[in-house]
Amino acid sequence: MFNFILLIIAIILAYKVYTTAIYKKPLPKRDEEERRVEQSFSAPSLEEKREVHYNYYDVIDDFDGVTVALLAKIAKSDGVISKEEANYISEVYQKLADLTGKSLEVIDIYEEIFEREKDRLDNLDEFISKLKGLEEEGRNYLLTILEGVVKIDGNRAIFEKIKEELLKDR
Repeated sequence: MFNFILLIIAIILAYKVYTTAIYKKPLPKRDEEERRVEQSFSAPSLEEKREVHYNYYDVIDDFDGVTVALLAKIAKSDGVISKEEANYISEVYQKLADLTGKSLEVIDIYEEIFEREKDRLDNLDEFISKLKGLEEEGRNYLLTILEGVVKIDGNRAIFEKIKEELLKDR
């Protein structure tokens, strides 16, 4: 009988815990498409920017990651990245972080992308293909950024290939 009373008390306590604020049901999981749609309508607030943590793979396929990869390939095309190029690239990192609404910690990831991609020309077409279908405003912004480093660097070959491929898509 004593065990039965203990069982009833345990059930009552469990029910009380279940119905109080201590127990919270988990929110239903949203699929990736719902998150993308929601994010496309609003930029994250300053508070949200602080909470989001990015990694290389979150950024490399986004507009800003592809821009940094292409920037790296153009900047290193002459074999050397000058101090003037490095300063320009740092400014671009800041602009991209602001444009995309990502926190400033993403700049470390931009640097990682730059380091990984600066010596690789074998995947240039892969990055260009990620930009297929880019709207005219985005395409013009990208070409302006890339042309900025070309003006400093002087080597136009890679830039012209990127420009030709992007404009062919019109």
